Amino acid sequence: MKKTGAVIVAAGTSSRMRAFKPALPFGDSTVANHTISKLKKLNIDPITIVVGHKSKELKDSIYTEDIRYVMNENYNDTEMFDSVILGVEDIAPMCERILIMPMDLPAILESTIEKVLSIDAGMVRTTFKG
Repeated sequence: MKKTGAVIVAAGTSSRMRAFKPALPFGDSTVANHTISKLKKLNIDPITIVVGHKSKELKDSIYTEDIRYVMNENYNDTEMFDSVILGVEDIAPMCERILIMPMDLPAILESTIEKVLSIDAGMVRTTFKG
């Protein structure tokens, strides 16, 4: 299997949720730690998290030590894709392919990620019911 890293985008302000999504409880953990644990279990490494809003709070809440962080200094004035670019620029030299995902989707099944990883293509995008 190709060396796969991940970029997790978590720079936004969570304005629609009105709560800091990465720190919200999910299962026996938080959204952030659950997402990271799932990726680690699937041997995805390295993992870069693009931070912005409440970056210190997010970093302090993550219990996995071998995580890379990239700061989107302009998180208030940029789009999510700008954070994706920052993360990809950080991680690209270290892996053959990159899984890109927002932090706020902790319910993605491991089997879904495994299916994505099993496809040998230049780009894979998931869909649901078309």
